[in-house]
Amino acid sequence: MKSGNKNVLLFPGYGIYQKNMMGILSEASSFLRERISAIDKITSGIYHIGLLDEEKEDDVIKAIRVFASEIVIAEMWENSGLKIDYLIGHSMGEYAAAVISGIMSQEDGIYLLKERVLSFHEDEPHCTAFSESSADKILEIADEYGFSIYIISYNTSESVTVCGMKDEINQLVKICRANHIRFGVINKFNGAHYPGLKPYSEVFLESAKKINFRKPVKNMISTVYPERKSDLNFNAEYWAEHIYKPVRFRQAIERLPEDTGLVLDVGISPVLLGMAKSNLSQLDESVFIPTIQSGRNYRQQIENSMQKVTGIGISINTEL
Repeated sequence: MKSGNKNVLLFPGYGIYQKNMMGILSEASSFLRERISAIDKITSGIYHIGLLDEEKEDDVIKAIRVFASEIVIAEMWENSGLKIDYLIGHSMGEYAAAVISGIMSQEDGIYLLKERVLSFHEDEPHCTAFSESSADKILEIADEYGFSIYIISYNTSESVTVCGMKDEINQLVKICRANHIRFGVINKFNGAHYPGLKPYSEVFLESAKKINFRKPVKNMISTVYPERKSDLNFNAEYWAEHIYKPVRFRQAIERLPEDTGLVLDVGISPVLLGMAKSNLSQLDESVFIPTIQSGRNYRQQIENSMQKVTGIGISINTEL
């Protein structure tokens, strides 16, 4: 890899949550254990369930645990000496990216996630599904059958996430199967990132206005407004819009420069790497590495990832 190539961190959303993830991650190294303990202390002042009290879980603490895991993993890479040039967060992963970029503090992020989850409301319950098709194709099928669905995440040119009423989504599963299109339900209980959530976002806005947001010190490419650069303000209104605007992950990835070298997924499951690789297929020198790939031996996987990073010519401290 050429010297000077840009390094990118990817932050997945809420869906990567795993049972006992914080305890297993804290055992991977003394650095991670200390950082998790520090965030646990912050969490205890905001929410009644701790990061490491993993016999207890609800939607709030699940979101906070994913958030905390991504922050400490990103900090671990920074602590190794890796220069971070760009950050991209998918859905609620953008909160952790915003902390690393300097837009908000860890305490602010935990508070906002708590408020976002607790204030969540849908007038009519929706569900979400993935479609291995273009956005135009799945919308064309939905329109043909009179279904009202929304594209809530643009993942690649041939992969999107959609949201709609449960009955219509279930019918689309059958219709897509008959048309040889992979289509499956992700969350059958509630929707995300669609216009019907705007009233709920207005309630959340009042909480977001209590936060003192700062200008980023690292380059975070927005997945709400990926086309905007210096004129984008990551203020309270931005985080309210984040609730009902679609995730434009593909467009954000396409904003990366031609000299993008290392692309690292900081999730405990590297769900964004495949999508990023598909979107950056024209960049021959880009290398895609997961921090943790599978199984439960996080330490071994982190060591393997660090060896891969040094193997492409990037000098980092591999001591855990």
